[in-house]
Amino acid sequence: MHESVDELPDVYFGDPATRERYCPEVCLWRAVIMQAFYDMKAMTLCSENERYHVSLRARTWLLRDGSDFQEVCLQANLNPSVVRERAVKIADEVVKLPPKPKTNKGRKSD
Repeated sequence: MHESVDELPDVYFGDPATRERYCPEVCLWRAVIMQAFYDMKAMTLCSENERYHVSLRARTWLLRDGSDFQEVCLQANLNPSVVRERAVKIADEVVKLPPKPKTNKGRKSD
């Protein structure tokens, strides 16, 4: 089980010393996937109100078999099944959605 997302880059992207051999475009697409993991773990720097929705969107993107997810993985030279398998494991074992924000429904404004 991962204690922090800091462990994920080496798991997905290999040893930092060997990352240089990838072209910038591959690194960019891998960063997109990495950001989705940060977002799923609700580690994105945003308001508490937005954190729930960001985490939910990232979880949905990583766990569903969407064509955009497939394309991003292929552009990153990563097997989509392997990335998804890791996302499922993290989602099942570690990630809990942050609390759903309270709404102001039913409150009168002055």
